[in-house]
Amino acid sequence: MTRKRWYPTVPLFIDTFGNPRVMVAGGITSTLNMPCGGMPDPAFDTYEVWDILGNRWERDPNQNPPLLEYKGPSTTQNPCWSVLGEYPRMHAVSTNHVFLSGMFTGSNRVRHIDTAGPTPTPQNWVTSPWDNGNFRNYGSSILLPNVGNIAGERDKIMILVGYNKYNGGPTAFDTCQIIDGGATNPSWQLSPYTMASGRMCAN
Repeated sequence: MTRKRWYPTVPLFIDTFGNPRVMVAGGITSTLNMPCGGMPDPAFDTYEVWDILGNRWERDPNQNPPLLEYKGPSTTQNPCWSVLGEYPRMHAVSTNHVFLSGMFTGSNRVRHIDTAGPTPTPQNWVTSPWDNGNFRNYGSSILLPNVGNIAGERDKIMILVGYNKYNGGPTAFDTCQIIDGGATNPSWQLSPYTMASGRMCAN
């Protein structure tokens, strides 16, 4: 790989030509040094792609050495808290997008474009609204697939539980939110139903 990554997320997705690929996104360098106020080493805001059929990492032959990685969604946060960062919550949805239900700075999606040339080019990340700034640390993100391919329906993503001690939030959330990952302008919707107990680190 281009970089050594600790705690990345690795979704399988389908490119624009129907070929299966693997995205290795985010992660951090190590936790040997703590330069960011006790946080681990700076998080990566990039991803790399493994071409399953070609049995290779995507590379740019014009580079020396021929390494290749793609920029993730931008952020104005502390560089130690990248939008991708540790274990970014990512899902491949049926529109051939990879959807990121980010923990730190909102949610994004991208459709990785495989051009006919030697260097595939990813589409820009598209941002969707976040949930009023709530920081769902150690929360969960689940893909709700469109089982049966119901007409007019698409895959949805649910985020739930976690906690927010950094912005004066509750000890643990008992709420969940759902978004349509394939909508033109996706927006998170808070569920009117809450759990009996707030939870963090839930599976």
